[in-house]
Amino acid sequence: MIGLVEAGKVRYIGISEAGSETIRRTHATHPRTAPQREYSLWSGEAEDGFVAYSPVGCGFLTATTRRAEELLADDRHHDHPRFQADTLEFN
Repeated sequence: MIGLVEAGKVRYIGISEAGSETIRRTHATHPRTAPQREYSLWSGEAEDGFVAYSPVGCGFLTATTRRAEELLADDRHHDHPRFQADTLEFN
């Protein structure tokens, strides 16, 4: 694969279903651009060493805000595109 990258035939090398040690080891020989892991409710292993922010879409996925007018005047969500009136209704 590295030869294909060097020849310009492959742009990036990814790796699938590898643990962190394997990713580190393979990255040492040539950078891996796209590590792929299953991430679902069925499989929580990807969360080892992974810190998520905004796991429910800044609160959007809680369905507690249905209209932009429901947000308080000083709510930070006013600055987020997801919560603009037309986008919020669409989403």
